Amino acid sequence: MKRHAKLLLLLLAGDVAATPQLLPFQGHLTDAGGNAIADGAKVVQFKIYDAPVSGTAVWAGEVHKLSVNGGLVNTILGTKTAFSETYSGGAKVMFSEPLYLEITVDADGSETITAADPPLLPRQVLLPSNFSHVAMSAETVEGVDLVDDATGTLWPTVLKENSILAVHLADGSVGAGEISDDSITEDDLSPALRQRLSLGLIPPGTIAPYSGDVAPPGWALCYGQEVSRISPDYVALEGIIGDGRFGLAADPASDFKLPDLRGYFLRGVDGPDGSAGDRDPDIRNFQGPTALGTFVGSVQSDELQSHSHGYSDHRTGGNPSAGNPSEIGGGVTYPRYYASSTTRAAGGSETRPINIAVNYIIKL
Repeated sequence: MKRHAKLLLLLLAGDVAATPQLLPFQGHLTDAGGNAIADGAKVVQFKIYDAPVSGTAVWAGEVHKLSVNGGLVNTILGTKTAFSETYSGGAKVMFSEPLYLEITVDADGSETITAADPPLLPRQVLLPSNFSHVAMSAETVEGVDLVDDATGTLWPTVLKENSILAVHLADGSVGAGEISDDSITEDDLSPALRQRLSLGLIPPGTIAPYSGDVAPPGWALCYGQEVSRISPDYVALEGIIGDGRFGLAADPASDFKLPDLRGYFLRGVDGPDGSAGDRDPDIRNFQGPTALGTFVGSVQSDELQSHSHGYSDHRTGGNPSAGNPSEIGGGVTYPRYYASSTTRAAGGSETRPINIAVNYIIKL
């Protein structure tokens, strides 16, 4: 025999933050003809599902032995089996969305609920308003475990991707103390921000010695290669050295040259502020692509500073110099002789200090 239930659910008054949560229940049980079931004690089982038909039991339920009087029964649900704070893997707060109460009455008088006792149809809907101020206020603040106690971090289901935007954060509301180590990586930054940080730390055009054979990302080896002016990789560098200071490309309109620093030492520009620093005594021998003088990109060839060596030479032979008087010494007259000669060549193929070879790289 099918039975139906008309029910009234009331929110238990009192402190909504108190535990356990309780759901008062009052229902009117009738048979298929609409007549109230007979008075007396009845065993009744209650369960809560997330769908009106089939679905998943979000509350395992409890069994009560209730007194029926004129078809009316009442009890308080949650006294035997506590309501969970969330369901659906923690993604939903209990009673924040419509749920469905399934009622099963002991129809055969066996004092227990078995497969022979079909649930009353239909399931009774529990609207969010019944528990609104518990589900949407107390539950979301105090009743739900938002934080993983083991790690101290929010559960992944709490925050969805892009759910918190910059406009939601007041200036200065998130400081270094609120950000744990390694919680923000380079992959979390936008390409534009990564580029600004890179340019701020090492500006384009910076030249550095490098011990590797292949330039790291964002750098290029300095061997005089020609690169495109419009390439995204070189556009920032083009604004620094694209004026041909390191030589002109075969097609200057579309390309520019990187410095060729193979075999070179670097030397500071004399007077970079436009004044005559007088730090380079041979400034006239700087050669640039378009002008003489010291500026970034100008080059000096190898050279040995002008100097002389004095030495004494005694000869027993040579060519007499015509018209030179003789020298008299010890009562003997000797003719004077002049001799010309050079010192023996010694040294290497260039003049240099002690050094070690590295690659030079330039920041793009």
